Amino acid sequence: MDGKIVCQSNSIDETPIVFWSIGRTMEAAGFYTEPYHTVIPSFVDWGFQIGAKKPFSTKNEKITVPHRTLPKQINHMSSLPNGSLRAKERAVVNRKEYLVLHEIFNREIVDYT
Repeated sequence: MDGKIVCQSNSIDETPIVFWSIGRTMEAAGFYTEPYHTVIPSFVDWGFQIGAKKPFSTKNEKITVPHRTLPKQINHMSSLPNGSLRAKERAVVNRKEYLVLHEIFNREIVDYT
């Protein structure tokens, strides 16, 4: 169980509560997580969560697959916009009994536009 999973987590600028809620949901499922973001040309600045069942650090990890938009080292993508950190406090765990991410997304996207 040394693998990692990456989950697309929406725009960190437009929907920061959704972004952090996806990370919190992964943590509730037993994953250690690390957030990052990068510019995707068709989506602008887009967020992701890396998850693993064991603690990990991306500090010295290099991206070894072909790519066009990523930096050579993952840790360069872990610097998050200051405003997004405030939203982390309002993040929730999305559960089968409490499916709330779509509702949060709809509120945030209206506030952003």
